[in-house]
Amino acid sequence: MTIRVNPAVTVSGASTLTTTYSRETTTTYVATGGTTSATGGTGGFVYSIASITRTTNTSGDTSSITIDSVTGVLSITGNTQHDTYTITIQARDSFSVEGSTVCSGCFGSTTLTLRVNESVSVSGATTFNTTEGRSRSTQFTASLGTGPYTYQILQTSDSLSVSGITISSSGLVTVDSSFVVNQPSDTFISYAMTVIVTDARGDTTTARITIYINDTVTLAGDSYLVTTLTKAISSSAYSAARGTPGYTFSLASVTRSRLTSGDTSTISIGSTSGIVTANVSASTGYDTYTVVVRVTDVAGDTEQVTLTILVNDTISFTSAATSISTTYSRETSTTYLAIGGTTASTGGSGSITYSLSSITRSTNTTGDTSTISIDPSSGLLTILATTQHDTYTVRIRATDSLGMYREVTLTLRVNESVAVSGAASIITTEGRETTTTFTAS
Repeated sequence: MTIRVNPAVTVSGASTLTTTYSRETTTTYVATGGTTSATGGTGGFVYSIASITRTTNTSGDTSSITIDSVTGVLSITGNTQHDTYTITIQARDSFSVEGSTVCSGCFGSTTLTLRVNESVSVSGATTFNTTEGRSRSTQFTASLGTGPYTYQILQTSDSLSVSGITISSSGLVTVDSSFVVNQPSDTFISYAMTVIVTDARGDTTTARITIYINDTVTLAGDSYLVTTLTKAISSSAYSAARGTPGYTFSLASVTRSRLTSGDTSTISIGSTSGIVTANVSASTGYDTYTVVVRVTDVAGDTEQVTLTILVNDTISFTSAATSISTTYSRETSTTYLAIGGTTASTGGSGSITYSLSSITRSTNTTGDTSTISIDPSSGLLTILATTQHDTYTVRIRATDSLGMYREVTLTLRVNESVAVSGAASIITTEGRETTTTFTAS
């Protein structure tokens, strides 16, 4: 008699499996050993699920997970809820009786950890802007589902690709620099696109994005400013248009005409306001500054315009008496002349005007000073004959069209009227020389 003893039943197959909700998934288990028609007995293996447990929703449904009793194909239907499942798969040979432990070698089992992920999702911008001639990218990010992911970007209207608009394997959408806006009729062109993400189990999701390619950026603003040394001046705000909004202003260059290597750090621009400010100090010196103003949009497109800033020298007097003496009853005058500053002759407007900023008296401190005046145009200072005798301190001011001024101080002495004293009559004798003395004061 021949007795054949077959090895115990063993089951092989996947021990871990990951899939995505809505995607039907299968995997096959294979039993070996045991007693079947292939090993001298009869029949074949019978496959079953001994147990299923869920990690999160412990009492949730598991009926969507089944195994074919003959083929060992485990099926996870598309409506299997997302969770982690622990599944024991069992195979019995022809000697096995389900539920019996008498024949321990007549059945075998293995455990599968099944992860069912939520449906794949994708996030990213719904609108995206770039500028003609500028390549720019925006990121789409897939999550959930079962990685790795694949990405596509197609035109929404016809599901065709658009040359120059691509998406990388990591979800980076790039619009290249090849697009041209049809000027002047258009300020932008646009494309309605759909991003399609597919996970490793074939689950898909989509997101829509409208891509705008804008015309090149433009820049407008002041072309000329004039000021006087030490007087700060600001331009109006430079205005950027078209391009891709989100503008940054800067100075591409600042050069000087008189002192070519001189300091230019006192000229600046607000990066967001677009206002140029010149605050040139006395030590920096007057000059003509050529300023190149630049705007950069968020796509990196740039435009430049030129601003000339004329900084005139401060006012100085070329003719200015600092001391005058005169006499009561005698009208006296002197002329003050000043140059520099900002006037029509120095690139601005108007002319230098003269004024008396203050007059004080030494002796009669509250006495009249109205008899001392200056012509605002000619700078002619006049001391009338009625000016009372005293010592006057007079501040003469020359002011340019921007209100910048320079002052000089005059010390004016008005003496009393001249007087003379001496004999009222003289008696002498013929033939005799006689003298007498008169004294002026």
